[in-house]
Amino acid sequence: MYQVRWEKRLAAAVVGAVPHRLIQALQGMVVGRPFLRAVNYHETPIEGRDQFRRHLDFYREHYCDVSFDDLRQFLHDGTWNKPRPGLIISFDDGYRDNATVAAPLLEEFGFTGWFFVPSCFAAEGDDGAGGNRPPRPTMTVEQLRALAGR
Repeated sequence: MYQVRWEKRLAAAVVGAVPHRLIQALQGMVVGRPFLRAVNYHETPIEGRDQFRRHLDFYREHYCDVSFDDLRQFLHDGTWNKPRPGLIISFDDGYRDNATVAAPLLEEFGFTGWFFVPSCFAAEGDDGAGGNRPPRPTMTVEQLRALAGR
């Protein structure tokens, strides 16, 4: 599993010590208009399900979901008519646990998941291994189709 570098741990501790409302107020003052924030995940293992659930609970309290249409409108003319800043929750690399763990929780909490999956990582019945990459539990084509239909 991925080891978090000490620099990231330190940054997370510093940011975690600052009250979220203060961060939002400062960001609002600097930006001066509605804003969107993005967070990114890679793996979402079953062992971290409860922690991811806590993240989503926090997000639901402080942010609004951003759909594709919301993002397109915001980028077009800066329109954001929701009561709180928008949040884009994205997932990279097509890990299978994004489909089995994250997607159901996103749906439960009313968030859109933005999944960025390299096509070479998804193959029916494949573990995603190939070339010089180590084996990885990637989404199947069927799981990708199911996510696309949500």
